[in-house]
Amino acid sequence: TAGCPSTLNATSQIRLFVAVPSAASYTQRRQWARSTWCHDARRLSIAVKFFVGSNSEIDDLRYGDIVRVPSWDGQDNVTSKQLHSMRYFASLCGDTVRDWPSVHNVTKPTHYMRVEDDVYPFVSTIIDELTQKHIRAVPRPYDVQEPFLWALIIQGKPPYPAGSGFVLSADIVRAVAAADAILEWDTGAPAP
Repeated sequence: TAGCPSTLNATSQIRLFVAVPSAASYTQRRQWARSTWCHDARRLSIAVKFFVGSNSEIDDLRYGDIVRVPSWDGQDNVTSKQLHSMRYFASLCGDTVRDWPSVHNVTKPTHYMRVEDDVYPFVSTIIDELTQKHIRAVPRPYDVQEPFLWALIIQGKPPYPAGSGFVLSADIVRAVAAADAILEWDTGAPAP
């Protein structure tokens, strides 16, 4: 199994970055994503990174798709991983943010998506809908303008399986990361 893709196509109208919070012990869940929906992500030039706390041993670092965040690892520390993934995303956009160096000369993402590590996102459908700016959401479809939030609180209705996630335009994520540079938002619980 190859790791999930990490580069974006500069010529694509939609350049999606997918953040997946995970725990060090969830190696099998990451392998499942690598062997299934990450194949579509690679074909569509979607970047995918797993965010795992820095205090634990990780068996599958060799794939190059794991970002260690300066936070303790655990399934109940999702908020801290979420904020670190937004900081990481903003650094990909060239912003200066706490905990991550600014990255220049990379293709900047246009959208940020977050899904759990046990969710199968139909990334081709998501790219199609973002390109068309028409979301087939439940209970009703709607047209989107930038910036926007697209929640995927999924109840097993087509085209998505049960699970949770959301899509944000880059402007929203960058604004959250910029605000966090001023206010301390590390809301993770103390390490066990």
